[in-house]
Amino acid sequence: MSDITINVKQTFKEQDVKDLLCNAFEGGSNHWYYIEEFGNPDKIKCEYRHIDLPFSDNGYLLIRDIEDDDDKPELHRLDRKAVERGLPIMAEKYSWHYDNFIKDNADAETGDVFLQCCLFGDIVYG
Repeated sequence: MSDITINVKQTFKEQDVKDLLCNAFEGGSNHWYYIEEFGNPDKIKCEYRHIDLPFSDNGYLLIRDIEDDDDKPELHRLDRKAVERGLPIMAEKYSWHYDNFIKDNADAETGDVFLQCCLFGDIVYG
């Protein structure tokens, strides 16, 4: 008997995905990221703009790796496209983390994996 692969499209509440980002920004990813630029900050005037901007029209964050010692570290753009790209990557490569997200059992580590999938397409910082 052989295996089959089935791709399933799922819809998520925006707030659930924002909560996942919050897990990354306020815990799981603190050891490696720095927000270099808030793109279109005038659109969002609140204390959680780092979570809301990637979901707003033309909003984005430019994030750099604080462990990168280069004079010109690479900047990674977090916007709606990156978020929409990150969830399927997490589902395919890190299904146990995706499963935790689906079951409303996400934690700081799950958020970190999600953010890395959005920015790098993989886990860079284990």
